[in-house]
This record gives sequence, structure tokens and C-alpha cells, in this order.
Amino acid sequence: MNNTNGTSKWIRDNLWNLILTTIGIVVAFTVMQTKISFLEVRAQANYDRISKLEELINNLPDKETLNLELAPIKSDLTEIKIDLKKHLQQ
Repeated sequence: MNNTNGTSKWIRDNLWNLILTTIGIVVAFTVMQTKISFLEVRAQANYDRISKLEELINNLPDKETLNLELAPIKSDLTEIKIDLKKHLQQ
């Protein structure tokens, strides 16, 4: 019987501490869950960006195609350069 009274007294004396500790634990876990959810959203957004970039990279033309497309432009620029030199020499 003495042990029960001691326990009851301890609970009454420490009730506010127990309540505040319980509230603190609940708040801490809620904050952790919110942060984890936020990080999951950010991770998914980053994954989506990476997927889009990979798709863009995979759709880029290869070096030979670029060289074939740029060859006429390069020859045109060379001709313009020659014409400008001739014009400046006159």
C-alpha cells in the first residue's frame, strides 16, 4: 500500500513534466514526419528533373549528324571571310 501511495505522489508531483514531455515527443515526431515528407517531395522533383535531362541528352544528335548539318554553314562562313578579305584589299 505504501508503494502505491509513493507512486501516486510521484505522478502528482511530476504530472506537468510528464505532460510537457509527452507533448514534446509528439511535436518532435510531427516535425520529423513533416521534414521527411518534404525531403521525399524534393527527391521526387529532383528525380523528375534528372529524368527530363536524361531524355534531352538521349535525344541530342550525334557528332556526325552535327558535322553534316554544320558543314554548309562553315563553308559559307569561309566564303564570306574570303570575300571580306578581297573587299578590304581593294
